[in-house]
Amino acid sequence: MFSALLNLQQHYARYQFGSVETQPESLQLTSWLQQALPALNSLLPDGSSLDWLEGSDNLTATLSIDPEQLFLLLQAMLALGLRSESGRRLQFRVVLDCSAPTTLRLQLNCDGNGLPRHLSRQLAEGKLTDLQWRDADIALLQLLSQKVQAECKVESLDGLGLSLNVNWPLSCDPLASENLPGSVLLFDADPERLSERLAALSGYTLQLSSCNSLSELQQRLTEQNYQLLILMLPGQIPGAEWQRFLQQLAMPFVAYAPPLSFNQWQQLVPCRPSAEFCLAAVPQLFNEATRFSRKKLLVVDDNETNQAFINVLIQQRLVELYAAHSAEQALSMCQQTQFDLILLDIQLPDLPGTEVAKQLRQMQDYCDIPILAFTAHALPAEIAAFKSAGMNDIVLKPLDPCKFDALLSSYRLY
Repeated sequence: MFSALLNLQQHYARYQFGSVETQPESLQLTSWLQQALPALNSLLPDGSSLDWLEGSDNLTATLSIDPEQLFLLLQAMLALGLRSESGRRLQFRVVLDCSAPTTLRLQLNCDGNGLPRHLSRQLAEGKLTDLQWRDADIALLQLLSQKVQAECKVESLDGLGLSLNVNWPLSCDPLASENLPGSVLLFDADPERLSERLAALSGYTLQLSSCNSLSELQQRLTEQNYQLLILMLPGQIPGAEWQRFLQQLAMPFVAYAPPLSFNQWQQLVPCRPSAEFCLAAVPQLFNEATRFSRKKLLVVDDNETNQAFINVLIQQRLVELYAAHSAEQALSMCQQTQFDLILLDIQLPDLPGTEVAKQLRQMQDYCDIPILAFTAHALPAEIAAFKSAGMNDIVLKPLDPCKFDALLSSYRLY
């Protein structure tokens, strides 16, 4: 903290006595914040926890701003917040609000007993002439707020902690939301924080679910197949139930743990510090997870129209589609690749689909893989023949997109 205050003092002198020109850049707020977090988080003393909270506009707009001024404002606010007596838990909201007028809302809340009384009194009276070098955070915060015409408000109450608010008027331009073609489950035992992060993540186009208890988390995972699980682990030391759950968890996930219980969680699963989470990290986490979790679907049909239609239906799904146009080709592909589900036409040019199914069931890797009969008609005797050949279900032609989607989902293809 000593070096941080010296750095703030130097920048205060530059802005107060030098001729520093504003150099605005167009940036996406959450991407910029992700780059700035390591330097900002380095200010945290051992035992302090910090959560960064954002808004959906951080994703869906760019703003014109001087990045140095923004960084110094955040640094000054954080340094001041850490001076809250007995303060240990901080929440920093960095929220772009594009509703008119466009405003960047910076809010830092810290628990504890608030600022020392002499400092609170000086802030309330507006008498900053007695501030020392160690008060460079306050001086720079007020100076920069005036320079960018931002409204700055400091509230410090004994026993209620500290709240810093800066509302910075800016201009922004819309940005297309990023499409993440899959489903994400977000767990956070803190309902308020969970609600805020859900609202912020709406800036992405994705299927998003949430829960805030371990029992609900376990239930959700039995009901649906998610591409990614994001765990905001509780501050308590993990109990036996959490230990069993994590040991049995067999799906892509990323875990964030608070500092007080970080070492204990780290012994169970790989963890990241909770202060490292921001919206910009989600696509990277998603891509890392889905790179290894895409299910493989083999469609065996000599009709090119059917193949093309199925390709259109699942192009927004995290499914790798493979096509075979004959029984011979299908059997050869299955010897080389492990598929998760096979849609098998009954009337192939070289061999009946039932015979293909029988041969697949004789392969060690395909004893239990779902095989769906793809047919234009299914009389009772035909259904019995399909079942006898080892087929699990029937998909009727012409293909009904809704029924097809529900069927693939029921087989946990996505």
